[in-house]
Amino acid sequence: MKLVLLLTVILCLQAGAAGYAQTINLSLKNAKLEKVFKEIEKQSEYHFIYTREQLESTSNVTVEVKNASISTVLAICFKEQPIIYSLQETYIIIKRKEENKKPGLLAGSIFKSISGIVADESGEAIASATVGIKGTNIATACNSNGEWSLDYEGEYTTLLISSIGYKAKEVFMQGKNYFNVVLEKSISSLDETIIIAYGKTTQRLNTGSVSKVTSAEISKQPVSNVLAALEGRVPGLVVTQTSGVPGSSFKVEIRGRSSLDLGLSRNDPLFIIDGVPFEPGNLPTNQLVMAANQPGNTSAGGLSAFNSVNPDDVESVEVLKDADATSIYGSRGANGVILITTKKGRAGKTKLSINLSAGWSEVTRTMDMLTTQQYVAMRREAISNDGFIPNVTAPFGNGYAPDLLLWDTTQYVNYKKLILGNTAFSTDANVSLSGGNSQTQFLISSGFHRETNVFSSDLSDKKGSVHFNIYHATTDKKLSINFSGFYSNDNNQLIQKDLTQYISLPPNFSPILISCDVELIL
Repeated sequence: MKLVLLLTVILCLQAGAAGYAQTINLSLKNAKLEKVFKEIEKQSEYHFIYTREQLESTSNVTVEVKNASISTVLAICFKEQPIIYSLQETYIIIKRKEENKKPGLLAGSIFKSISGIVADESGEAIASATVGIKGTNIATACNSNGEWSLDYEGEYTTLLISSIGYKAKEVFMQGKNYFNVVLEKSISSLDETIIIAYGKTTQRLNTGSVSKVTSAEISKQPVSNVLAALEGRVPGLVVTQTSGVPGSSFKVEIRGRSSLDLGLSRNDPLFIIDGVPFEPGNLPTNQLVMAANQPGNTSAGGLSAFNSVNPDDVESVEVLKDADATSIYGSRGANGVILITTKKGRAGKTKLSINLSAGWSEVTRTMDMLTTQQYVAMRREAISNDGFIPNVTAPFGNGYAPDLLLWDTTQYVNYKKLILGNTAFSTDANVSLSGGNSQTQFLISSGFHRETNVFSSDLSDKKGSVHFNIYHATTDKKLSINFSGFYSNDNNQLIQKDLTQYISLPPNFSPILISCDVELIL
């Protein structure tokens, strides 16, 4: 125990000595440089690297300093000397000025010295980053503090800074001798940040089963519901739209069904938006009989609650499975968890983004329908095979087919084209304003979406949304406040019935009758 204590005291004394030895005290008159170097090494942690030949042509120096910095002492020593130095961490490398010349230098060029620091976007120093002059072999490496210095002769214009894991950057060097360079991280698919139930990680370090869909992938898809952007992009996730009309809901299952009884489990995952459970979940927002419901089943389909979430406001969607889903959310995450993260403000210049898009859609592939002649011939053959005779006056007797006797058999109406042959249009407009500094960031965005369907251009789905976020942190990062809000208004003008059930009407059925039928339904 005493030995350990003694060693600890010795180490502390050594650390204290190293800390206080960074100031130099010298009183030397007409001394050789080699003697001055040795005195500096005694009083500091720096070491000189040189050869005797390099110091042969140097002149003696007189140094009278007290509590001076290493840079001050070196400036005195190397003033009007035929040698130069470069600082690499704790090593001072001596070189002759003529040794620093490179092929291709301009005649009569002037010796120059530049320096700087290399850091990442968060301000952390990048050690071992390479700093060189583009087009030459002149280069150096940053020390542990990201600092570097470079000596050269000639007329060059561009610095090239690079480091593993960062994007290389070119910097114009004319008119400057100090450079503060910020490198942007080069993020691969394995290094993208993903949000999990208990924090953040990357795909490279993640041990669970997590899939991520980014805002860049969502923006490439013309969808009005964020769930539609997940189709075919997440392994093990089945997303099925219950109806083709605008605003209809989606069925979402992660790795199959956990129960066949909807009373026990709806098989829906738990949805979390910015850390807050989305209480409506994936339940439909209405129980009315309408075109968005599956025909004859009001408990299936309906309007999706996620219509209130603007896809343009979503930063990323993470799908958690296995232990990642249940580690925090317990039994609620038994069917998986879907984390939706919205966009936040970023430090930097105030940025205004405007995104406008428009599109159209049509029914491309449908079944072939019978003409009136084909339909009437089929009807007559079917009734004849059953032994019946078309008869208007005896509908419950030995014959029944009044349409063959009363309807015009030369009339033809393509109800498939009449009902599904229209063109649906969609319009999207999104505006966002963001910016801030390292302590406070803000984002305000607004979106508008209008979409019609193939039934009629008047049966539209219109919605507007507003999203804002304000983040503030103290200088020491010990206190932070994050405030977000959403507002959405959805006006869906779908009719009560799904009109696709009428495409199988007889081709000689009167359009006046069907129009009356539709009016009664409305």
